[in-house]
Amino acid sequence: MTPQRSSPVDRIVVYSIDPVERTRLAETVAGIGASVEVALSFDNAAALLNAVHPRVLVLGFHVPAEDHRALVSGMPTATVPVCVHVLPADVTRADDPHVVSVSDDGIRVRAERLADVVRLMMARPAVEPSVRPAAGRGGAVATLHPLIGASRAIRDVVARTRELHAAPCVLVTGESGAGKEPVARMVAAHGYRNVGALVSVDCATLTGAWGEARLFGGVVEEPGTPAATVDGALDRARGGTLLLDEISHMPLALQRRLADVLGANPAADAARIVATTSRDLARLVMRGRFHAPLLARFGLSVVEVPPLRQHPEDIPALAAYFTRQAAARLGKRAPRLTDGALDALRVHPWPGNVRELAHAIERTVILGEGPQVTADVLLLEEPRETVGDRKSTRLNSSHLGISYAVFCLK
Repeated sequence: MTPQRSSPVDRIVVYSIDPVERTRLAETVAGIGASVEVALSFDNAAALLNAVHPRVLVLGFHVPAEDHRALVSGMPTATVPVCVHVLPADVTRADDPHVVSVSDDGIRVRAERLADVVRLMMARPAVEPSVRPAAGRGGAVATLHPLIGASRAIRDVVARTRELHAAPCVLVTGESGAGKEPVARMVAAHGYRNVGALVSVDCATLTGAWGEARLFGGVVEEPGTPAATVDGALDRARGGTLLLDEISHMPLALQRRLADVLGANPAADAARIVATTSRDLARLVMRGRFHAPLLARFGLSVVEVPPLRQHPEDIPALAAYFTRQAAARLGKRAPRLTDGALDALRVHPWPGNVRELAHAIERTVILGEGPQVTADVLLLEEPRETVGDRKSTRLNSSHLGISYAVFCLK
């Protein structure tokens, strides 16, 4: 007999890697009269999501970004993600909002207003849970943000991700906001390690002893705190793929160590490496700010993501998708974009690429009224630069050849 699942109406799951924060959050939400399940680990949190179908998931400030994304991507659709950011006591804000931001990853709130926000989320009508694939660190490929578009440029990108299915290291390049992360995850989905875990790491967070441990694993000791053993992302991604977001932000010391690891005889289940960058790595090599041997590991296995201005024919499909997503998050009926509005979107330069388009659509849906969006109500930012003023971030085969030559000369 299949065990009966708990109702999603009165369940809350709380997870934090900090025991003190975990206890404080659990006590706070327990005060609103709901049944609280406390997760002591990532695996415990993922199991609880699929076992009890909670209405709300509360994640502490110290939960790693990749664990946050993985848990949110694997939640039943009845669950409302609430991420709590606890600001230090000595930090003050003039406005002090209780809701800091709303995104696909959830609602970020200040700790002192957590109970109010959770109570509000619990008051929303419950829906029948729709189970997504179980969460894994780094997220489940099947539930990722889609790569939208039918233009020749996007078809070429998809074809390139398939061509590189056997490459052990792949570099995804493109301007900021162009959609490098969905493409990187598509590279992982089309690769020879696509049945394993996909572990994502933001390289900008790999600083200090904790940063090195997060990537390679090890024991971290800090004054006044007990030693902590950390499982490195490389180990967690064994048999799968390690996604290094904005690899240019990785400290040089870690770049050197990673290059040594990739240059050694790899284990049979060694993780496949997929990295993204919006910067010209070959130029950074020339300036001594990127490790040439690490860049050489990628060889010519590069996927170039085009800026939005190079495939404006995809804007209507992208705009329709972001409109539906924003309306669903806000509990509103999705408005229709008129032909005039679509024309205005097509001619906008979009220096911030797809990300800027998504934000513009979200602002319009939040502030707009009525069943349709016309050109005069679109909230488009004035471009701060012209296309001609922007320096290219494209990293082509000639750049890589120069970089590799520098590496050989050294």
